Amino acid sequence: MGLSKQDIGRIGENAVCNYLQQNGLQILERNFRLRMGEIDIIAIKRNTVCFVEVKTRSNANYGHPLESIVTAKKEKIRKTAQYWLLKHPQYDDIMFLAAAVQMGKNGDILNIDLVEDNF
Repeated sequence: MGLSKQDIGRIGENAVCNYLQQNGLQILERNFRLRMGEIDIIAIKRNTVCFVEVKTRSNANYGHPLESIVTAKKEKIRKTAQYWLLKHPQYDDIMFLAAAVQMGKNGDILNIDLVEDNF
């Protein structure tokens, strides 16, 4: 039996958290949810808060993972980030990142691409 969609997403998010931490970022929150949207990972490096959307794929049937972050999804993430920033006014330097995780069928991470995006 293969991995569920939730398992694939969780494994991908865990891998991205590890990747970010190895590159000097501190994880502030995971899966920050509001009715209007969700942010997978909120991290910080120096004084820059990074809002990270993670997309994980275990095969290429549905295209590259980043292709699924469409304009409507970006708008929800941006609005959710604005709300988070209202609750954390000490931060004003922000960045949006998209993480594409390619996973093998057995759950091993083949590749992580992290790109700055203009949500």
